[in-house]
Amino acid sequence: LLDSIVYLETYEGVIYGGNKKTWDYRSDGLVEHYSWYIWQSSIGGWWGIQRLDSIYDAHGRLSTILKDSWDSQASQWKPENKSVLSYGADGQLILYANYRWNADTQQWEWSNKTESTHTYTEDSLHIVVSTNYTYNNPTGEWTVHHRNELHYDKNGKQTLYNASFLDTVSQTWVFRANSFKYEKEYDEQGRILLYSYYVWSDELNQWKGQGEFVETSYDSMGNTTVVITKKWDTALNQWANNSKTEQTYNEQGKVTRIIDFEWDTEDGLWVVVAQYETFYNAYGKVSNYQELLLDTLSGVWYPGIKDEFTYDDNHKEIRRAHYELNEDSLFVLQETTETVYDTYGNVILSTFFELDEDSATLIKQYDNKYTYNESGEKLMEEALTYYNVGSPYCFKYTYYYSLHTISSIDAEKERETESPLVYPSLFTDQLAFQLNHTDKPYVFELFNAQGQKVVSKRVQQSETINVANMPRGVYLYTLSHGTTVYRGKLIKK
Repeated sequence: LLDSIVYLETYEGVIYGGNKKTWDYRSDGLVEHYSWYIWQSSIGGWWGIQRLDSIYDAHGRLSTILKDSWDSQASQWKPENKSVLSYGADGQLILYANYRWNADTQQWEWSNKTESTHTYTEDSLHIVVSTNYTYNNPTGEWTVHHRNELHYDKNGKQTLYNASFLDTVSQTWVFRANSFKYEKEYDEQGRILLYSYYVWSDELNQWKGQGEFVETSYDSMGNTTVVITKKWDTALNQWANNSKTEQTYNEQGKVTRIIDFEWDTEDGLWVVVAQYETFYNAYGKVSNYQELLLDTLSGVWYPGIKDEFTYDDNHKEIRRAHYELNEDSLFVLQETTETVYDTYGNVILSTFFELDEDSATLIKQYDNKYTYNESGEKLMEEALTYYNVGSPYCFKYTYYYSLHTISSIDAEKERETESPLVYPSLFTDQLAFQLNHTDKPYVFELFNAQGQKVVSKRVQQSETINVANMPRGVYLYTLSHGTTVYRGKLIKK
């Protein structure tokens, strides 16, 4: 398991900056301690930023988080915040309470808390209502601050997230200033169709769109074919067309052409503003990519920028060359990226060159070097070095690992988990469930590599869910039944 990452910035052998992150684990592999430091050149050493201590309940669920900050005078950690989590009978989070440390009384004091209820409809809609309270220490009273409502569809996809506030006169929840809502709509395969974000306008007494409204269409193979964005028209108080992107694919499902449009408000039609073409070799690898420019006189599109790709015998990219048209309408090489691999196929060196117009030669600007362990499984060091600032300026990450023997929290749970609760472990489009207790539903939650929850759903024995729209990568899951929690890892290929 990864124990620490050390990042340093050096110039002519002198450390100018950096940070260090460390992790400690329990015997069951759960993170118990996390610390983060930055390098202070003035003291020539590490300076603490944050430390987190995690405590788990008997079922391996996170129950307490202790957050420490750095005491600059004593050069040591000091208590700052504490969070306490509680769960319901079905394993869902129902309370998240925060405390702050009082240095004068040397005691924890209430800060705020969030109480949540979970409701499941007959059509498998999961509704979470979370009410946030703030604590008044002098009076010892809780005050309602706001409420969040979240909806998840049958595939565990979030469709609604909003915030409302309590009207103290009518004692009802209302939308007002600082209220917001996100709305999302998906197709049967779990692919997103519509996305929008709003804030409440007291002046208009209605929702007002923010950012972009995004509408996405797909072909029968699940490829994205059209993406339309809209901006909020403040005069009409509604969404108005802004941009559109159309994508064309070959028989192998690879993008061959992209056309970008902008909306002409005067003529009320889409106008092409950019086009891109991609070509592939016999092995399905990109061989040429070009951006088309418009000849305003003839109305003809022609290649103006292009990238050419070269591969080794293992079909790995070893060179990317970027060309642009000069004043004589000739393609001139502007940049190249050259890549080297080890025997395991890991990238160990990537070098970027850029054209120096004075000498008309390619000059190395920077490179990335990667070092792996003997088996090629773990990244040990990553170094980015710039050469265009005089002496090389280096940014280096060093990764430290140690061997941990992972044991189960509960022997009986380990025996039960031997059956394939969630399968296949290497999945593509669907996940299925084989449950130990077939009479009651389980709560299935899936997290990506960044720790973000991407699926939350109640599942039954032999049920399948569609996950075709999820990106490739490693995912962690929890499967809860009452107070029992199962954990595992899945890989989307």
